[in-house]
Parts: sequence; C-alpha cells; structure tokens
Amino acid sequence: MSHWRLVPDWEEKFPDVSFTDKIAVHFENGSVESIKWLYNDTSRLEEINWDKVTDCHVI
Repeated sequence: MSHWRLVPDWEEKFPDVSFTDKIAVHFENGSVESIKWLYNDTSRLEEINWDKVTDCHVI
C-alpha cells in the first residue's frame, strides 16, 4: 500500500520553510505579509495566490 499526500502549494514552492509558527511572505508587488500562529490554523495560507509570491521565510 502506497502512502502519499498532496503537498500544498506553499510547501512545494518553499520546501525549506517550516510553516508551523510565524512567516513572512513577500509578493511580486513588493508587499510583505507576516502570518503567525500557523500551528493552530493554516487556512490563511490557502487564501494566498502563491504564484505571486517571490520569497517566504520564518521570522
């Protein structure tokens, strides 16, 4: 039996980032959004258009 999971866009694009606490998301237009408390709820990540993200890192 094979076990696999669908990798969310953000994990696929930024595999070295731990999406469990607080991150900074940098967009093509130069804006930066800080998102925190991801260990409780990752639904905010689903609202982001990851095609428009140029960088993402833990803060």
